[in-house]
Amino acid sequence: MQQDDAYFPNPDANVRIDLIARIEASFSQQIPSGKRIAGWLLNNLAQIPFESADSIAGYTGTTGITVGRYLRKLGYRNLEDVKASLSAGPLPPLGRYRPAGCLAAAHPLESSQPLSASGG
Repeated sequence: MQQDDAYFPNPDANVRIDLIARIEASFSQQIPSGKRIAGWLLNNLAQIPFESADSIAGYTGTTGITVGRYLRKLGYRNLEDVKASLSAGPLPPLGRYRPAGCLAAAHPLESSQPLSASGG
């Protein structure tokens, strides 16, 4: 077992944990715009693959160039590099994150009568 395994027991989560760790490690040295970008990234990890630097800039009151500069300070080439690193491994199943019992509730339509083919 490598030393990192103790900190990252789920190998699928390593990439996200690495991004989070990079953001948190540099947070105190960031200027206000960098802190806004960091906050948005941390609060929207699942949304990152669907965004552009300009859209993130719009959410954070910065510019696309500032977003790119911030990501380079974290050690990424650009937003596409961040997206590639996030998609490097499979995502854990959604069921792991659902509260216990969430799947136990029956859908209301499951117990209803079948619909008539005659329409009336």
